[in-house]
Amino acid sequence: MREIKEEIGLDLNDVVLIGVAYTPKSGIKPETLQFIFYGNELNEIDIHKIKLDEREHSEYRFVDVLEADALLDERQKRILPHCIEAIKNQRTVYIEI
Repeated sequence: MREIKEEIGLDLNDVVLIGVAYTPKSGIKPETLQFIFYGNELNEIDIHKIKLDEREHSEYRFVDVLEADALLDERQKRILPHCIEAIKNQRTVYIEI
């Protein structure tokens, strides 16, 4: 997928759509429609191949769900549990926040 290649430099082949999230305009934040994909777990070889686009990202790290929650904005926090369930149930979900 093009965006994965541009953002982290990986060519992932087994990527599936797990969610579509709609969030309405809120204050200065615009209305958004997000397509959320799952690329499976990365192996050590893939992890070492990660190359960030430094114009957009300064670092990356792997964290558990509780730590991820502390790093996400409010909209992302509300989307994450739906994505985890979609992965567990192997289905695509529509999320309206």
